Amino acid sequence: MQLPSLLGHVQELLALIFNAQQTGRAGATNSASVHRHQGARVQPADAIIDSFFRARKYLGSHDRRFIAETTYGTLRHLRRCEYVVLSSIPRPSIPRGDRTLLLAVAYLLHVERQPLSPVDGLIGKFTSKEIRQQLPEILSRFSSFDLPIPDDPVERLALQYSFPDWMVRRLREE
Repeated sequence: MQLPSLLGHVQELLALIFNAQQTGRAGATNSASVHRHQGARVQPADAIIDSFFRARKYLGSHDRRFIAETTYGTLRHLRRCEYVVLSSIPRPSIPRGDRTLLLAVAYLLHVERQPLSPVDGLIGKFTSKEIRQQLPEILSRFSSFDLPIPDDPVERLALQYSFPDWMVRRLREE
């Protein structure tokens, strides 16, 4: 399967995971409501990925491996990928589907340092005309992006390792 098709599957899978997380947060106002709501609707990412692959038996083992590794990697490095995407694109509002695809591309280019070629097939995956026009420059920015070094050590570690600030604070305190 070609890279643009594989990334389309990653985009679809990440959208399913993000939508499940948003559904789990909606309507939960107190602790009891959160537990009740999570038990009823929220699925962990691995369960969503498992059902995604069961519904798409046509995907070969290499395709499944790429899709799973890219999805898990994007989730694991979500904070860093979001920072790279938001820092590299001048337009503040990005359509949701394009944002999801850009996160996966940022993971491959910035975290994994994988070259993406050809770009032509990838351009058609984006709905935003501005992103399609600027895609070569965006990909170049993702590849060469250097994380800034914030003065705050908590923020620096959190961004470097894609951890939440509260977790880094707690680890530094211990």
